[in-house]
Amino acid sequence: MKGPTTPEQKDRIARSKARAALQRWRESGGNPLNTRESRSAINWTLREKGIPAKACSQCFTVKSLASYPSFASSADGLRSYCRDCKAANHATRSATDPVYIQKRRQAAVAYYHANATARREYSIRYSKRKRQANLIKNAAKIQDPNILKRCIGACGRTLPETHFRLDRGKDDGLRARCRDCADSSLRARRACTQEYGGPTGQTCYLCMSTIGSHAQAHADHLHPTSAGGSDEASNIWWTHEFCNIARGARPLTPDEWDQVRSLQQRASAATKEMAS
Repeated sequence: MKGPTTPEQKDRIARSKARAALQRWRESGGNPLNTRESRSAINWTLREKGIPAKACSQCFTVKSLASYPSFASSADGLRSYCRDCKAANHATRSATDPVYIQKRRQAAVAYYHANATARREYSIRYSKRKRQANLIKNAAKIQDPNILKRCIGACGRTLPETHFRLDRGKDDGLRARCRDCADSSLRARRACTQEYGGPTGQTCYLCMSTIGSHAQAHADHLHPTSAGGSDEASNIWWTHEFCNIARGARPLTPDEWDQVRSLQQRASAATKEMAS
């Protein structure tokens, strides 16, 4: 026996199933949304009446369609559970499931590297628009010794504006790092470039992926400057911007030390060979 083939036949069968499910709810009592069949029936009824809502498969509550995350593979393009249930599940698994945590971290790193080009292009366009607006706003900006500003560099000090160089393209017309931290960062990049070469094509010791361009690279202090680390080449290696920010001032593990020392030795030998 053939099944329904026309949209009218399928619609008629769906109507009969919905009526049967509604009748069973009335006879059995209890929560009418605790089974998949019942939720499917009420969701079909809501769509038929043009009501933009559906039943959540986890909290058993009827909510507006805007409360559901998108999912292209489903019939209606939405998940069967609401955003609140998704957030609750994510919080629970993030606190109790180390495999889930590691998987999310790996996915975040992979997404970051896969979309590096598009993100860079958008950032360049946005920065240009914002800088043009700031240049107009800060055209007459001068450093005021009576106004304090916190340095985002390794020192973290709160200093008068006179300790910061002018950059009228920034929001407040000043650079984010004080003169001492800015000079230290410049010395680090120069030392790393002279000893190991430029960052393009080098391997980030934190994620062991290749650095694609100069704009993606940070000169990372292996011993953080906040812990007394120097700006010498032996204490510096190239990393991705994302990896360096994620590390912060965390001490390196023994495996990371082995990786970075091996990378430094190979890069130093290649630089000396090219110079000779």
